[in-house]
Amino acid sequence: MKKVVILSIVLVLSIVLVYVGYCFLYPKDLKELNTHLEENNKLIKDHQDIYNNIYLAKEKKEYDQKVEELNNKENNLGDTVKNLEITFVGDSVMLGAVREIGKTFPNSYSDALTSRSLYNGLSIVQELKAGGNLAKYVVINLGANGDCYNGCKEKFMESMDKDTQVFWLTVTDDYKVNINGKLKSLAEEYDNLHIIDWETLSLGHEDYFYADGIHLPYTGQVAYTEVIYNALLDYYKSEFGKIREQELNEFVLSQRNGLEVYGNDLFINVFDLIKDDYPDMKITSDSKYKAKDVINDVKNNGDKVKSNVLLAFDSSSNLKIQDYQSIIDSLGDRKIYIVSLNSDLTKDINGLGKDNVKVLELALDEKSYLSDKKHLGSDANKELAKLIKDNFKIENK
Repeated sequence: MKKVVILSIVLVLSIVLVYVGYCFLYPKDLKELNTHLEENNKLIKDHQDIYNNIYLAKEKKEYDQKVEELNNKENNLGDTVKNLEITFVGDSVMLGAVREIGKTFPNSYSDALTSRSLYNGLSIVQELKAGGNLAKYVVINLGANGDCYNGCKEKFMESMDKDTQVFWLTVTDDYKVNINGKLKSLAEEYDNLHIIDWETLSLGHEDYFYADGIHLPYTGQVAYTEVIYNALLDYYKSEFGKIREQELNEFVLSQRNGLEVYGNDLFINVFDLIKDDYPDMKITSDSKYKAKDVINDVKNNGDKVKSNVLLAFDSSSNLKIQDYQSIIDSLGDRKIYIVSLNSDLTKDINGLGKDNVKVLELALDEKSYLSDKKHLGSDANKELAKLIKDNFKIENK
C-alpha cells in the first residue's frame, strides 16, 4: 500500500513538473499559435462541410440535370432530325416524293425537276451556296438521267462546306447509267458524303415503283422518304455520341471555374482572416502536408481541380522547386498562385517561365516569425492575408 501511495505521489509530482516546465519554458507565442491553429482547423472543417453540403451538392445536381437534358435529347433524336434544315436537290424521282418529303421534314427546301442532269444539279447547288441558302444537310438524288464527267461529281462535293453533310441516293436504273459504284467510290474520298443505297433497299419491292422501275407511286414515295429519314437518323445518332461527350466535357470545364487551395500551417494560420472573402473556396490543408502528399492530391483530383489554385506552404512541407514544377505541370492551364516567403523560391518559380503562374512574395525579416522561426507572427499573417486577397480574388471577379 505504501508503495502505491509513493508511486502516486511521484506521478502527480511528475505531471506538475511537466506542466510547470511547459508554462515557464515553452514560449507563450507558440502556445497561442497552437490554440489558433486548432481553432482555424475547426473553421476549415466547418467550411469544408458547407462546401460539400452546398456547393459540391449544387455542382452534382447541375451535372445530373445536364445528363438528364442530354438523355432527353437522345430520346428525341427522331423529332430533332425531322426538324432539321435540309436542302433536297433531285430529278423526277425526288419530284414525285416532294409532298411526303415536306410533311416529314417541314423545315426543308426542295428543288427537283423532271429529266434533270447531274450538270444542271451542280449549278443549282452552286447557286444555292452562293446565295447562302444551302443547308448544313443536303440530300441529292441525281444520276438516273446519266453520269457526268470531267470531275463533275467532285465539283458537287467541293462546292459544299467541309462540315456540310451530303446524302446521295443511288439510282434504280444503274444497269443503264452505271453510276452507283462511282458514287460509292466517291464517298471513300469525302468523309462528309454518305450513300443512301436506294437501289438495294428498294430491291424486291415492286409496289414501290411504277412499271418503269424508277418513278414512285404513293407507297414508294412514303418508303423513299422513310429511307432518307432513317439515313439521317443513323448519322445523327452516331454523331450525337460525340456531341454528348463534347457538351459534357464543356460543362465539366465550366464547373471547374472557381477557387481551390492547397496549404499547410501557413494557410491554416491565416484562414480566419480570409475566409469571408471566399465562401465557395475548395480547401485541402494539413499541418503535416509534405511534398509527396501535395503532388499525389493534385494528381488524384485530376480534372476536378478548380481553375484557380493557391499553393500556400511554409518550409516544413519540404517542397522543392522540382516539386512545384511537378504540381504546376499536373495543373495544366489553370491559373496558379504560389505564396513565397523568400526571394530564392520566387526566383526559381519565375525561372520556370510559366505564364499561368503568379508568385505572391511576402517580404519578411526575422521579426516576422514566431520564436520557432517557422510560423508567421500576427502582423505577418495580416500582410499575407492582404496579399492573397489583393491578388487571388481580383483575378476571379
